Amino acid sequence: MSKLVVIAHELPYILERSEDLQFEVIPKSHIFGSGLDDFYKAQKSIWFGRPRKNRGDLSKNERERLEKEFHKYNCYPIYTNKKEHDKFLDGFSITTIWPLFHYFTENTVYKEEYWEAYVNINQKYAEEVMPLLEIGDKVWIHDYHLMLLPQMIRAKFPWVSIGFFLHIPFPSYEIFRLLPWRREILEGLLGSDLVGFHTYDYERHFMSCVRRLLGYDSVFNRIHLEERIVKVDFFPLGIDYERFAAGARELCQAKKSSGFTRHLENQHLLGGGKKLILSIDRLDYTKGIRVRLRAFEHFLKSHPA
Repeated sequence: MSKLVVIAHELPYILERSEDLQFEVIPKSHIFGSGLDDFYKAQKSIWFGRPRKNRGDLSKNERERLEKEFHKYNCYPIYTNKKEHDKFLDGFSITTIWPLFHYFTENTVYKEEYWEAYVNINQKYAEEVMPLLEIGDKVWIHDYHLMLLPQMIRAKFPWVSIGFFLHIPFPSYEIFRLLPWRREILEGLLGSDLVGFHTYDYERHFMSCVRRLLGYDSVFNRIHLEERIVKVDFFPLGIDYERFAAGARELCQAKKSSGFTRHLENQHLLGGGKKLILSIDRLDYTKGIRVRLRAFEHFLKSHPA
């Protein structure tokens, strides 16, 4: 029976040691995982990725136990060299691709050693995945960490069906062309049968880059390679409605408020009806926190108490 092979930088579960030195399975909770959760569980699927902790400190016996626990959830951990992985993740992925694809060119770092680590880690993932591929399998690769992987798998398994989804923006040609390894990234992505993005703009930018940098012809959302056709499309990611609705119901039905909620309620009562403005974000320059603070400053100056 054919299966869905999901490949991402990390696994959707974390295994932590409990007090009795047993491994405890903890699902990761974020939009990337929740967006895939139902689809992943609805069919025969396996997931390749790096454990949240690389577990280089484990003995051989402990690693075997850990892998056995992961296999219960159809997950296959991939272990990488820490030094090289740091250059791959903190280097090329986070200081090159992340800022460039979010249009922060002044924050982008270009280093050959980061690129070499990116190539090597993508190759490591390919080597781990390929032994378990069978005729009829579908491969679904995720995000900017693994943009070379589609072509690496295609080179060994030309018959396999490969999809790729990018969970961050794809920049315009004027930005993407600044990347020294722009052609290699595009060729890597074109190893897919289907390349997906969040919005039509990202799809359009990708098509433009392929046409201008690689010279491939395209008709509507199809790129014509010499031996096959690659489809490009956009798929806006929704939310897990049932989870959000259940959370709202539980909040309304809760008999006791959390300490934070009580604090907010007290502030509201003491404030005499004044508005309370909250904002929650990861401390990342792409989140617009600095601009938001300036906007709030402008708001206070425009509407003094």
